[in-house]
Formats: sequence, structure tokens, C-alpha cells
Amino acid sequence: MRPSKSPKELRQLKRQIVQYRRDIGNQLFKERGGYVMGGCLRDFRLLEESSWGQADLFTKLLGIYEQQNQPIFVEGTKPILVDLGAADGYWGVGLVQAGHFERSLCFEQRRKARQIIRKTLHANGVRDRVEIAATATDTSIRELVSSRYQPQDLFFLIDIEGGEFELLTFEFLSEFKSSEFLIELHSTRRYFQISFDQ
Repeated sequence: MRPSKSPKELRQLKRQIVQYRRDIGNQLFKERGGYVMGGCLRDFRLLEESSWGQADLFTKLLGIYEQQNQPIFVEGTKPILVDLGAADGYWGVGLVQAGHFERSLCFEQRRKARQIIRKTLHANGVRDRVEIAATATDTSIRELVSSRYQPQDLFFLIDIEGGEFELLTFEFLSEFKSSEFLIELHSTRRYFQISFDQ
């Protein structure tokens, strides 16, 4: 029986795997010109520049990135996507370009990522249907979303690295109770339970 690997060896192996994923992604990007090959974002064009998740480039190009969410996007009926934590715009721009949403509002706190979203929406011909905003707070969302859209038309995609627990208050969810939500939860010791009477 082989001895198990030490923590140091496991960290080294993890670094090698991440680098291998990056190398595969970069090679595939060159071969495909940045176009997604399958999935619900087929033919969506990625940029070579990235601010987030370079090790995920190859799964994005193959069209299998966060594959478990794709049926939810495709089968949805809401016309407006509100992407909180939009990163480089993979979902916020890609789902509009692919025709799964009519419009989107991408909230992203990092300036470099917002610049990449702007370039990505131009490269995909959807600049008039995608808006970009900075940090998603209860106030900023209400100001930009509530004044223009009806809650029943909204699909919220929330991936804000633990900030969802501060954002998703009872008041916020009450205001948007006819909206749909897909929330990526991050490791935390906090739990919540909210219910609504119809």
C-alpha cells in the first residue's frame, strides 16, 4: 500500500493541477479563437483578458462551466437578468448574447472586471442590452433595478463571495418575492431561514 501524501505534497499537486488547467484553457482559447464550443452559451466569445478564474477557462470554452446551472437559465421565463458578482461577464453578457435573457444588469465591484465586461459586451454585439454597475448593495440594487423593472420580470444570479448573507435580508426578499433567484452560497457558519406567505 502506498503511503498517503503529505500536506506539502498535496499543495504542490494542487498547484500543478491548476497550472495544467490554465495551460489547457490557453491552448483551447487559441484553437477556438475564444468562442464557447457547447452548452447554453455556444458561440459566445470570451476575451483573452481575464480578471477571475483563469483556471476555469477551459470549462467555459467547452461550455461545461457551472453545468448544473445551465438548465435553470435555459428553462427560465424571466426577461431580465440581474447578475450580482458578474466577474468578467460570462453569465451576465453570455446569457443575453445567447438569447436566454432580453437584458441584464451586471454588478461587479472590481474596476478591472467591469472594464472586461464592457469589452466583452462590445465583442458580442450586446452593448445596448447589458448595463454595468459597481458594488451590489441593497441601496444600489433598489435604485437601479426597482425604478425600471417589475420584480416578476427579474432573475437574480447571486455570487458575491459570502456577501449574500448581508444582502438577502427579509426586506430585500419581500420586495423581490416574485423574482427568481439562483444563489451560490459560500462557506460560512451563518444560516438563515425565510418564508413567505402567498
